[in-house]
Amino acid sequence: MTQDLASMKITQEIEDQVMALFAQIEALLPGLINTPDKDRSNSMGAKSERYVRATMDLANQNAGLIPPDADLAGANADLEARDRMMRITQRAKQFLDKCEDTTYALGSDLMVFSQIAYAVLKLLGKATGLDEAVKDLGHRWSRGKKKPAPANEQ
Repeated sequence: MTQDLASMKITQEIEDQVMALFAQIEALLPGLINTPDKDRSNSMGAKSERYVRATMDLANQNAGLIPPDADLAGANADLEARDRMMRITQRAKQFLDKCEDTTYALGSDLMVFSQIAYAVLKLLGKATGLDEAVKDLGHRWSRGKKKPAPANEQ
């Protein structure tokens, strides 16, 4: 008996369409960046959320006090874009979670099937001339040489 946690068919055409959709999404968000060093020392995390929003509200209520080169309009645009990116990111994470879970389940199904098939092929291998091929498959389970146990010193 095998398991079937996930089952799907992805043709080359479907894969190509999905990849094209990713490219289309990236084209819709031209401001996306990669930060290779992931320096987040001055980023807006959960703890800073209230501070930033309150400061933005106060700055907008007193826009005349904010120097023009501080770019209040740009900061407002960044806040709106960040809010939208947070929703987009949340949805992307939900999608990624489904992809990862499905990939895991497909791999698990394949491992269960392969273990059953290996057992059958191992049992019938010599009679069918597959003994060498089955022996090669057995290397997946080899543990290597065991290290000798250290001598007890007293």
